[in-house]
Amino acid sequence: MQTLGRIDACRFSSAEAVELEPRRPLRNLADRLANAVGTRAGERFPSLREGEIRTVLMGAGLYKTPPLRFLGYRGLAAIGAPFLWLWFAPKVGVPTTLGTLSTPD
Repeated sequence: MQTLGRIDACRFSSAEAVELEPRRPLRNLADRLANAVGTRAGERFPSLREGEIRTVLMGAGLYKTPPLRFLGYRGLAAIGAPFLWLWFAPKVGVPTTLGTLSTPD
């Protein structure tokens, strides 16, 4: 009986409910943006087959990732990487012009 009393004392009231899923506002924003970009790309380029992307994602073990969201993240990375390079390179002293990437004669 004493154990049951302890269990009762440890119960949470509805006001003290613990949130099991942490809030991730930045992740939610990124997911919504990727969904929008992926949907737009899927409409604009019909050659991108959602079923084929889903098969590749399933093969990689990404069972819950929607194909259009994945496509959106790919588009955002393709656009964002050059901008990130242009921002970061001067900060570490690397010239950003494409001419400097060629090998010297």
